[in-house]
Amino acid sequence: MSFDHDPELPAGLQDADIEMSELSAAANRAARFRRKGICDHGWTGPNHDGTAGGFVCHHCGSWFKTQAALDDSRDLAREAML
Repeated sequence: MSFDHDPELPAGLQDADIEMSELSAAANRAARFRRKGICDHGWTGPNHDGTAGGFVCHHCGSWFKTQAALDDSRDLAREAML
């Protein structure tokens, strides 16, 4: 990874550089798990396919009837990622 060096800061890195590196690492980790079939359901939204209510994961296409069902599935996926 390359960072822009800022000579005015003690370590030469800006907070945004460090934060972006951490976010990229987390996204890459989630993508590796998705390729293995474990989705963290990190990109969800309301269901718009004509059925009433619910949530859909835009990564894997899973549909959840309630927020509680979505939360339970996220918890199971996060346990599998440990």
